[in-house]
Amino acid sequence: MRGRPKGVKVGTSTSKKFITMRGLARPWEDKQHETYISWTNWFLRERDVKVKDLKKDLKDGLVLLHIAEVLTKRPINKYIESPRTAMQQIDNINIALNALKNYGLK
Repeated sequence: MRGRPKGVKVGTSTSKKFITMRGLARPWEDKQHETYISWTNWFLRERDVKVKDLKKDLKDGLVLLHIAEVLTKRPINKYIESPRTAMQQIDNINIALNALKNYGLK
């Protein structure tokens, strides 16, 4: 890949050339990210929880647990309040998703 900046890949898709730049967000991705953050913060407006970055803030499952409680209007009692390991974070995420599933949300 001589002559191209680092992180630029060129490929073909349905016989058209396309370029993607790793590390540079596309405008529609930024808009989606902002929309999901706004949606999440709207649902959590009554709680002392504010999402700024989806990837970081949803990682431990705690925000997702808050969302599940708000949407189902039911408390979730058993979860890990301070998840330190990846397994604990995954457990919290599964608890939230199961609460939503059991409520009938898909």
